[in-house]
Amino acid sequence: MTKGFQLNFDDLLKETIVPTDDADWDILLAANQTLFKPKAPIDNGKLFSGRIKQIQDVLDVVWEEGGHAVIFGERGVGKTSLANIIDQRVISVISSVKSLKVSCSPGDSFFQLWSNILHDYQWDGKPVPAILKNEKNPFVVYKILESLDSSRYHLFIFDEFDRIKNSQTTTMMADLIKHFSNNPTTLTILIVGVGDTLIDLFSSHESISRCCTQIRMQRMSPRELEDILNERLPKLGMQIEQRVVDAVVKLSQALPGYVHLLGQLAAKSALMEKSLLIEERHLRAALDAALDKADYGTRQEYYTAVDSPAKDHLYKEVLLACALAETNELGLFYAGNVREPYSKIRGRKMDIAHYATHLSEFCSDGRGPALLKTGKPKRYQYRFANPMLQPLVVMMGVRDKLIPLEDASLSTILPLQQR
Repeated sequence: MTKGFQLNFDDLLKETIVPTDDADWDILLAANQTLFKPKAPIDNGKLFSGRIKQIQDVLDVVWEEGGHAVIFGERGVGKTSLANIIDQRVISVISSVKSLKVSCSPGDSFFQLWSNILHDYQWDGKPVPAILKNEKNPFVVYKILESLDSSRYHLFIFDEFDRIKNSQTTTMMADLIKHFSNNPTTLTILIVGVGDTLIDLFSSHESISRCCTQIRMQRMSPRELEDILNERLPKLGMQIEQRVVDAVVKLSQALPGYVHLLGQLAAKSALMEKSLLIEERHLRAALDAALDKADYGTRQEYYTAVDSPAKDHLYKEVLLACALAETNELGLFYAGNVREPYSKIRGRKMDIAHYATHLSEFCSDGRGPALLKTGKPKRYQYRFANPMLQPLVVMMGVRDKLIPLEDASLSTILPLQQR
């Protein structure tokens, strides 16, 4: 390696490091930490795996007169990463489009949101934030937006929109989107947030669904999850056994953050041995480390759900069966869907009566709630209150030898079209 090599992201993408001494292995360890992002959203288009269709959907909306869009889905499926790539790596190379992005906060008002995103704009010779500071008339915002340079497209991205607690703010934003849908200009508003439907982000304003393209971010397909590993490990000069790839995909339960975490830690385990081949033993070591490094709040949710002073309480086993239960594309499952995985875990045939009380308790505040319940009696459907808890439960199950690694089935939680 060239003496005086300075590690930075661009250099890492341009050359493969061939380790010859301890310093080189240290650089690979540091590079591994840079390439995988278990917690931070992806902001480099070269490393953003999958989601090509969603990117194209957003671009189609930008070019559509009066087009606006909402990106929604579970927590942890890559919505913010998609917004980052659109903002920084796609729109930035198209000179006819000006992209502006802000993250929302719980206390943001309608006027604060537009003040934040237009912080360096002026209207009638005055800074927009100064104009909107004490403004109460939303039509002032309409007029400011209508005055923007019509020779360019403007894309306004509001990320983490679900964090807004003020219903008046969401109502005003819905009304603004409807206004510019009915009175098209060269501006597009892109809302990004956690939710099962568009209505989750806009309360009861169902009419907005007619004004927006709805882009649902589902969990990733196995191919997309594999791409996360295949696009990063070669940059480190590393290879990985296919059975390890399959295991990482299974354990992640189709959430990219866990592929990043397990991939990073498995690579680290191999590099610490000065090996460029990731084998099953490295994944086993990564699994233990991942459980320690997983989000603290999610770990606390797990122990709140399963801890009990009673012997043979079986909360761990039932929650694991819930994590492995077959679901629809919204992550919902019936009590009957838990029967098969629970029977496999227990080694004998089980029925709903053996775990119905557990399901009820998992929906109580005393155990989280770990699960949310919807529907009517005898037709209740359940889902994990925190999607990030589901893979953690499976990883705990493998670690505690409640199930073998090959039973951490991914197929149970993918939408029908991805199976």
